[in-house]
Amino acid sequence: MKQKFISLMLALLLTVTPTFAENGAGAEAENNTPVISPSRQESIIREFAHTLADNYYYGATDQNILYNVICATIENGGVFDLDKALEAMIISLNDDYAEYYSPDSYDEQSQYYSAEFFGIGAVLTVKDGGTVIDTVYTGSAADVVGLKPGDKIMLVDGTDTSNMPPAQTRQLLVGDEGTFVDITVLRGEELINVRAVRQKVTESHSTMELLDGGVAVIDIDSFTGSLDGEFDSYLEELTSKDIRKVIIDLRDNGGGDINAAISVAQKLVSAGLIAKLKYKNEANNENIYSENLNAPNLDILVLTNGMTASASEFLAMALRSRGRAKLLGEKTYGKGSMQIMMRTPTGSGLKFTIGEFYTPNDERVHTVGLTPDIPVSNIVIPVDESQFAEIRLDKLNLPASKKGVEQRLNALGLLPDSAVDGYYDAYTEAAVRIFQQNRNIEVTGQVDFYTAFYLNDWEYDGLTKIIDVQMEKALEYFGANN
Repeated sequence: MKQKFISLMLALLLTVTPTFAENGAGAEAENNTPVISPSRQESIIREFAHTLADNYYYGATDQNILYNVICATIENGGVFDLDKALEAMIISLNDDYAEYYSPDSYDEQSQYYSAEFFGIGAVLTVKDGGTVIDTVYTGSAADVVGLKPGDKIMLVDGTDTSNMPPAQTRQLLVGDEGTFVDITVLRGEELINVRAVRQKVTESHSTMELLDGGVAVIDIDSFTGSLDGEFDSYLEELTSKDIRKVIIDLRDNGGGDINAAISVAQKLVSAGLIAKLKYKNEANNENIYSENLNAPNLDILVLTNGMTASASEFLAMALRSRGRAKLLGEKTYGKGSMQIMMRTPTGSGLKFTIGEFYTPNDERVHTVGLTPDIPVSNIVIPVDESQFAEIRLDKLNLPASKKGVEQRLNALGLLPDSAVDGYYDAYTEAAVRIFQQNRNIEVTGQVDFYTAFYLNDWEYDGLTKIIDVQMEKALEYFGANN
């Protein structure tokens, strides 16, 4: 009886409520929102409800999902809205890892995880409330048309961006591959008009640094589509230089694309079972294997902490379970679940949990985490502002003033201890640029009066400084010094 009532209510709401009523008749063209008939909307709701009920790992029913759709409509003043209904479905799961994405948010997420998008190839920053080009990638569309760091973007395809923040400006610059974008920039007092062709831009979310003593540190801050190729290049360089000691830093890495983690694991682990993926329908369970007959002979140490989660935990789990690595640091977060993202006809997206990953021995990671083989915690100490050297605003070139600047940048976590020496170098310049960007000061990398003034005036009480004991112990493990 309850199921029949829910079906009747859903059909009634979709019949008597205008499609996207809150947008008005003229909003469709302005917002580019597709017009979907009431009958098609009902089909979409039922299809997605059924998909969730069939695939959500922890269990859900069509009946409960549709009931939440009706409640969301009632709370919306009785006006049915397809996207609000889809969002209500996700909320009904009561899952911290299930999310609804607006069309713009879905596009941003997709671009982030693929690490690829089509744009002009420039890093943007903020200045005077507007958008300024900070870096131009060599060979990019921006480079080809002569755009330079410091150019303020005034117009994009006729839209005034003079007071627009970088995130909004970026949305205008990104588009389909091969399409043109007209840009007007202010360089000094000159307005310059250029037309650029959008090209593929790939963002990196990993780095490799070679240290003394034949040790390599591979820092992965997120698992994205670009990691596969990046890791191949890392392995080629390690082989060419005969480096066998490797630290993989997964601290504060919240995960990302699990397929990227699987790919890296398969490169490092010799042939055999590396993990198990379990789904609601047990018939769909998968065993993940490596077919690598020539796995590199590396001594691997993986750094973890409480924010090492999801795909990061998968890689750490896979390497340790096959005896390819030891874990050093702190217990991981304990997110061993996997989510899928689905796009809806309105352009929005739904993310929900479809399964969990386990070790080859059926040990669960979700809610449990991974306990390190070598437990090490970093040291956290309060910042003592009384120990800072004085910044003489009228004499910024004094060694004491320079050291005072670096001490403050160090306290803000922008400069390593080793760079606090009273001499400005590339580390100092990079830290200054970040500080200037965060404070909406003109980004130059140079310590001018305003930069020094803001650094001097900053409230440092309550800040803490982290001594990276974990990296120190990792280097000691390999008998190396940084």
